[in-house]
Order: sequence, then structure tokens, then C-alpha cells
Amino acid sequence: MTEKAKQLYIHVPFCKRKCNYCDFCSFPTSNEQKAAYVKALEKEISLVGYDGRISTCFIGGGTPSLLSPKELSDVVSACRKKFDFSPEEFTVEANPESLTKDFLLAAKDVGVNRISLGVQSFSDDNLKLMGRLHDSGQAISAVKLAKSVFENVSADLILGFPNTDEKQAESSVKRLSELGVTHVSAYGLQLEEGTKLFEMVKNGLVLPDDDRISDIYDCISDTLEKFGYHRYEISNFAKSGFECKHNLGYWQQNEYVGVGLSAHGFEDGVRYFNTSDLKTYFRTLGENKLPTEGKTALSPSDAEFEAIMLALRTTDGLDARAFEDKYNCNFLEKYNIPIKKTEAFTEFSGGRFRLKKEGFYVSNQILLEFMPD
Repeated sequence: MTEKAKQLYIHVPFCKRKCNYCDFCSFPTSNEQKAAYVKALEKEISLVGYDGRISTCFIGGGTPSLLSPKELSDVVSACRKKFDFSPEEFTVEANPESLTKDFLLAAKDVGVNRISLGVQSFSDDNLKLMGRLHDSGQAISAVKLAKSVFENVSADLILGFPNTDEKQAESSVKRLSELGVTHVSAYGLQLEEGTKLFEMVKNGLVLPDDDRISDIYDCISDTLEKFGYHRYEISNFAKSGFECKHNLGYWQQNEYVGVGLSAHGFEDGVRYFNTSDLKTYFRTLGENKLPTEGKTALSPSDAEFEAIMLALRTTDGLDARAFEDKYNCNFLEKYNIPIKKTEAFTEFSGGRFRLKKEGFYVSNQILLEFMPD
């Protein structure tokens, strides 16, 4: 039996400056530290246990577009040495202020076929509040530059900052459509303790409430649909055929290898994560050991809940027959009570259990009903 391919996530933690809302593992760096990190990353790739086929690859951050063309090439060369590496989809994240034609051409040369741009907003006031280093003009130029090299370009937007209304949201997605992006990710702002934004809110900054955000999401969804995009996941919209295969793999519980500082992976029913401390990362790899900090083996009930949770993020929802085959239980019978409790926001049709449109906005509350005791 042929071993099923796995996905690959590679984390590049460096950025020019940490954004005010960001709690990811990212920080400013020097050229020397960046070069040392790439060497350590190559070492980690050589040490991972899996050496089979990689179906999709995603280089995220941080800001991977801070890598030099040679550094990017070295990372991909390490992947080719270790894996059967010809991913159907190969994404690299980039930010407008650091994106260059040289980087894009180097990315294309090593097999990248999708760029994900951190546009976040076309409001200069909100970009400043976010602590972003680009303005709306640079965002537009970056999308045009990316589209001059790649057909498949995705743009991220963040919703939930002050002074955002339906008119501004409609204008933003209309502009992205006119620029030719094939995919839009629209994320609600997550206020995280320890960030600059958290302190700003403590000191009086007022953010829009959940009802306001829901109205803006509806506006974005309706506008994107008008321009030929379809919503295939709570926060993601795509032209037909341009759905993010890598993220779909996460939502379908596909196995993936995670490498790099703070990276997460999922293999053989075990979720694991790497250290977030750079010194520890360097030291551990210097000792020829993987920098894994923790592992969690999923229990059968946890695996079932994850399958439900991840499937309900998508508009396709959960395939009840596939669930029964995988977990040896009838989904409708086993989860009869939570299904009845949530029927105002969910539906079952065509053998699939899914959220209604209004259910997307209360998905966390719905999922609580399906959590194991």
C-alpha cells in the first residue's frame, strides 16, 4: 500500500517589526542571525523522520519574503534532498513593504506557485494602528507586483479595527477583485494578552463589537460573491479552483510535518510543537536532535471532536458517511442531542452536516455542544 503524502509547514519567524496585534512567534533579526537560522532549518529538515511525498508546502511567518533568494533556494534544496518534493501547491507568505521582484522570481524558480500577501487593510489610519510598515499605496503596488509573476495570489484582511464599516469593507474587496487576486482571507481581529494592541484597549481604545463585525463579514461575503468568489471556509473566499489546498488539508485532518521555530505538526495521531526559543532551537539542532518541545496523542474522543470542529469550519461541512467509516459510529445517532440543540444554526443535507451562514458567527458556541465530557 502506498504511503499517503503529507503536507509541510515551514516557519520563518523574522519580521522588520512586530505588529501591534501579533502574538505569533516573530521578531526582528539581523542578516547574520537569519543566515544561521536557515542553516539550522536545513538541519532540522534533514533530521525529521518522514521522507515521503509532500503534497503541499506552506512557508509562513513572520515574513518569509525577508529571506534572500539564496536563502529561499537553500531551504527548498534541503526539502528536495529529504522528501519526494513536488508539491501541487507551494505557498510563500510575503508582506508589501519587503516584497521585491527578485524575491518573486526566485520563488517561482524554486517551484513556488502561490503567494499570500499580508495586505490587512486599505485604510492608512488602521494600518498605522496595526503597526504595519506599509501604507495602502504600497499594498496596491505589492499585489500588482505579485500578479505580474504569479497567477495565484491571495490577500489577507483583518477586520475589527476602529473606523471600519461596510462601505470601507466593500471598497477593500472590490479593489482586491480589480487587482486580480484569486483568494481572500478575511480574519476577525483576535485580541491577545501581551500584545501592544491589548494594552491600547486597556487604555481606552474602543473596538467594534461582535454584531458590527458580523455585519461587516456579511458585506464582505456578499460583495466577494458578486465578484465571482465563493466562501469555502469561515474566513476564506476563492475563485473556483483557487481554494487553498494546504489549509483544506488542515481542515480535513491530513497529516503534516512542521519545521522551524514554534512550528506545529500532526503525524500518526500525534500533535507536536517545536520550541519557541531561538537559543534552544539552535542548541538542540547543534546536538543533532529535533527541537520538539511537546507532544499530544489524540484520544479517540478528541480525534472525533477535532474532525467535527475542523469540518464545520468549511462550507462543505462534515461528511457523515466518511465519519462513520473512520470512527465506527453513526454521527447522527451519537450526536443527536447537540445536533438538536444547534438546529437553528446548522443543517443536514446531502449526507453532510454543516453550519448555516448565521452559524459561522457563533461557531465557537456551537462547537461547545459537541465537546467530549
